[in-house]
Amino acid sequence: MFNLGKSKNKIIEKMGMAHSALSEKRFTEAIREYDEILKLAPKNLGFQVGRAIILYESGEHEAAKKALQEIILSNRKNRKAVAAIDRIEYIERQSANPEFKKLNQEMRRILNAMWLEIDKKPLYEPSVFWSKICRFHELLLEKYGVEYCKRTVCHYYGTYFLYQWNDPQTKALIKDALAHFSFQPLWNDFVSPSDVGYHEHLYFPYYPIADSRSSFIHKLAVGSLWEFALRNDATGWLDRLEEKGVGNPIEIYRKGKRISQDLARSVLERNLMMEHGGWSDSDPITVMELGAGHGRLAEMMGRTTRCRYLIFDIPPALFVSQWYIQQMFPEEKIFTFRSFESYESICEELEQCRFAFFTPNQMEMLPDRSADLCININSLMEMKNEQIKNYIHQIDRLTKKLFYSQQYFDWTNTDDNIRMTKDKFIVGENWKVVYEGKSPFQEYFFIQVWKRNKAELSKK
Repeated sequence: MFNLGKSKNKIIEKMGMAHSALSEKRFTEAIREYDEILKLAPKNLGFQVGRAIILYESGEHEAAKKALQEIILSNRKNRKAVAAIDRIEYIERQSANPEFKKLNQEMRRILNAMWLEIDKKPLYEPSVFWSKICRFHELLLEKYGVEYCKRTVCHYYGTYFLYQWNDPQTKALIKDALAHFSFQPLWNDFVSPSDVGYHEHLYFPYYPIADSRSSFIHKLAVGSLWEFALRNDATGWLDRLEEKGVGNPIEIYRKGKRISQDLARSVLERNLMMEHGGWSDSDPITVMELGAGHGRLAEMMGRTTRCRYLIFDIPPALFVSQWYIQQMFPEEKIFTFRSFESYESICEELEQCRFAFFTPNQMEMLPDRSADLCININSLMEMKNEQIKNYIHQIDRLTKKLFYSQQYFDWTNTDDNIRMTKDKFIVGENWKVVYEGKSPFQEYFFIQVWKRNKAELSKK
């Protein structure tokens, strides 16, 4: 990351102490550690930027901005300083906006209510792995707002960065485009984003897709995925759809139409489910998704079928998907998250709604066979063993016909000391796998479509 010289080990130790202090908002201690680091590496601009960012987080706004401006004056090409200034200017504009403050307060109220609901039953509390992610995502949402979700938290929900040549998914996508002599990805238009977006660490303040090299790779990868999806979309839906722009997605245009990796992936997943379920677009099926990210599949199914869609998730993802679907479908009736004591108390209203949002523990109150199709993508295997067992039971109980699953072939959760492999993932004796394959361009994921046995299908 940096040329640290002979002091490398000491600097790494100090950085660890600084970021441990930061995680607990002990800013004075973190600044003191950075002062010690700068004594060891006084000319390192990266550490200077890191100290300035901590200053800003501690409330020393003017001192932080002055320090960053001095770094830029001495080295105008310093990406970190420019990125930090970009972020600060955005945050200050938002902080001065009464509407942003109001939305943040409402978000906090809803998130608190969601967590209180989950706390009713410890089995549904997130693993250590996901608890860390949830805390960080709430911080991103508070800083940048849910309206910026496609450049912040959604990168954890399946909207991949795709900005490095050596990324296996990026290489496979571009290789596929070249194999089909598809040069459209080169001709697509790309609007370069600012540095306001996802950042994993305070000392890494820039948005990975913002620089020109990364932007070019991202444009090629997403464009290649779109061409692949177009070739393999037998329904023709993708050619009729356009990315709406809700959540401030990266802007890529194909022949004047905004495209996205979310739509490209979702249409292929949608088609596979509909095919194996034997459903037409006009069939009024009910879909249940456990862990829906920002709601990309709910959007796809909502725009292309007559389905009803039930989402079960933990916050803040549940809040994000609820907000997103409300923006995407303003004319539809939506059952927003709330606490309730029995299914009977909500069933009349719920049956009139097209979309509904629940915390995971609330699935226990829904009656058997409530959904025709259940979906889980990339989250079941990230849970604790007892949670996986319980969710499989709930999926079996609630689902009439089809379960669509995408999981890791082999994944180790070091935070919870759990390893899950494909051979351990079995739904139950009443189900059989009717489709199995690798996820396109994602070699570490497998897809399975499970269908309830015919004898079971006839049961109510």
